[in-house]
Amino acid sequence: MVERVKEGDVTRSHQIGVLCWLCIAFTFFSLDEAAEIHENLGGLSDSLLPGGTRENTVFAKTGIWMFVLFIPAAAFGLGFISFLRSYAAPRAYRTTILAGVLVFLGSALGVEILANWARQGAAEVLQVTCEEVGEMIGSSIILWATFDLLRLKLQVSGWPRILGPR
Repeated sequence: MVERVKEGDVTRSHQIGVLCWLCIAFTFFSLDEAAEIHENLGGLSDSLLPGGTRENTVFAKTGIWMFVLFIPAAAFGLGFISFLRSYAAPRAYRTTILAGVLVFLGSALGVEILANWARQGAAEVLQVTCEEVGEMIGSSIILWATFDLLRLKLQVSGWPRILGPR
């Protein structure tokens, strides 16, 4: 791909750019887990709530950060789907990657909302476990489909000797 970019193939250049943004996004997700960025965003987004606090709302524990970030996440998702189409990924690969993204985001955003009702003890542990496991399953599905797509692209380009049996 790099050689085609050097030759001026804009489509390939766009594809590499999108892949770089995808790497940046997942690096951010990893950093978020360690640095608790979305928790801090939750504090900042509290200013959008009545009285500037989440205390007397349904989202007393998490705040509304997941709603604030929904539009950028949706825009990223639509861009990613467009990328998969431009990359000429067969439908099965696109579907699997999209399923992984939905599992990841469903866990990161949807299961996170449940934290507002699972405040202590076993319920909280179950909620956090389901959220984190769901995120890892979603990431694994995306990675698995990406490796399969890479295998397909390498086979098409004549590199089957390094791929091993399927």
